[in-house]
Amino acid sequence: MAEIAYYLKKTPLKGRTYLSIDESFYNHDKKGTAHRCHKSLGSVETLKSNGIDDPVSYYQMKVDALNKERSNEGARKISDKSPLLHLGYFPLKGIMEKLMIKKYVDYFNLTTDFDFDIYELISTLIYARCVHPSSKRKTFHEVLPNLYDPHGYSYDQLLDGLAFIGINYLKFVEIFTVSTGKHTVSTRQRPILTAPTFTLKSTARMISAGKAQAKKTGETQS
Repeated sequence: MAEIAYYLKKTPLKGRTYLSIDESFYNHDKKGTAHRCHKSLGSVETLKSNGIDDPVSYYQMKVDALNKERSNEGARKISDKSPLLHLGYFPLKGIMEKLMIKKYVDYFNLTTDFDFDIYELISTLIYARCVHPSSKRKTFHEVLPNLYDPHGYSYDQLLDGLAFIGINYLKFVEIFTVSTGKHTVSTRQRPILTAPTFTLKSTARMISAGKAQAKKTGETQS
C-alpha cells in the first residue's frame, strides 16, 4: 500500500480547533519521516462561519484528492521539481551553527503558541535573503522551495513569524550581537571575523522586514 503523503492535522488551541493540511516526507538528515505544513486552513469555527458546514469532512476530501494525485505522480519517471537548488548559503549555515543561535532562539518556543519552529523560520529566511533577496511572497514561493533544507511553515505562518520578530526585534538583535561578539576578536590580535558580521547584517535586514510586517499587522487589526 502506498504511503500517505498528506493528512489533515487538527490542533486544539485556546478553545478553538485549527486545521492544516500537513505533508509527511523522508528527511535524509534525520533518516526518518518528518512533517511540514502544506497549507494552513484556519479554525473550524471560522470556517463554519464562512459557510462550510463540516470543515473536517470537506478538507478531508481535499486531502484524499491530493494523495490520489500524488500517487499518480509517483509513476512518472521525470520529476516536476526544478533542478535548480540554492546551495550558496551553506557557509552561512555553518556560521549560524557555530554561533549557537538556535540554543537561544528556542527559548521563544516556550512562550508562544506557534505551530512552527521559530529558529527554522528565521534561519531559512536569512539563507533566502543571502542567496536571492526578494519580497516575502516571492521568497516563500520561489526561493525557499529551492533551498536544500525543506521548510515546514506556511506563508501565513511566515507573516505571523515576521510580525513576532518585528515586535521582539531588540531581543533578536541582542542574541545575534552577543553571539557574534563572542566570535569576533580585536584587530590587534588578528583580522576581525567578517562572516559573523555578515550574518548579523543579513539578520538586521530580515528583522527590518519583520518590523514592517508587525506595523502592517497592527494597522490591519486596528
